[in-house]
Amino acid sequence: ENGCFTMSIADDGVGLDAVMQSQQSRSSKDGGTGAGIIRERAELIGCLYPARVWFESPPRKGTKVTLEVLLS
Repeated sequence: ENGCFTMSIADDGVGLDAVMQSQQSRSSKDGGTGAGIIRERAELIGCLYPARVWFESPPRKGTKVTLEVLLS
């Protein structure tokens, strides 16, 4: 819309704080989580187009991840 690509993904889970506390058994080979990988990918996109990513995660109310890429 108006030269800006926006993508949001949401769930109705427990939120990132609770996930981070129990993540040790499911972390990536580098010890990170999916959130770190998402941030890294947004930085790579940012090499070509201005981009930002943010997470909304109130305790026990799920998580919403939004990526914006400015295309113009």
